[in-house]
Amino acid sequence: MAREIVYLEHDSYQFKFGLEDFGLYGNVSVIETEHDYRQHIDNLVLGKGLWPSLVVLDWRVPWTRPAREMVPAPEDVKSDGYFENAGARCLDYLRKAELAVGRVTPVLFYSVLDEEEIFARLRERGYTPQEGKFGYLNKDLESNSRSLNEVVRGLLRN
Repeated sequence: MAREIVYLEHDSYQFKFGLEDFGLYGNVSVIETEHDYRQHIDNLVLGKGLWPSLVVLDWRVPWTRPAREMVPAPEDVKSDGYFENAGARCLDYLRKAELAVGRVTPVLFYSVLDEEEIFARLRERGYTPQEGKFGYLNKDLESNSRSLNEVVRGLLRN
C-alpha cells in the first residue's frame, strides 16, 4: 500500500524539491496555506482520504492566499501571528484531530529555522520531541548531520 505524505509548504521553489524528495516515500499532497491544511485534516477526520504516514511542516506559512474576500483567520492565528508560527499551530491541529481517529502521526519540521529554535518554541507550547514522532531537517541540506533519507525512513519506521 502506498504511503500518504502531507507536505505544508508555500514556496513553489521548495515544494518542487519536496515533491521529488518526499515523493520517493509515497504520494505527496502539497498544501500551501494553513487554512487549506486545516481543511485537509478535517476531511481526513471525516474519512475523506487516506490518513498520512508522515506530515512535513514548514514553520512559516501564510494563513491563506491573497484574495478579494479573504477567509477570516481564527483567534489562534490572529493572536499567534498569521505567518510566523503556522507550523506549531498545524502540529496542534493535527494532534487534536488525531484524538478523534486514534492515531499519532510522525511529523517532520522542514525549515530554514534552526532545530534548537523550533524545539524551544515547541517546548513553550508543551511539546517535547518524542522519539519517532518528531523530526527536523534544515532546508539547506548541506547543513544537516543526517540525510533526508535517514530522517524520513526513521520517522516512517516508527
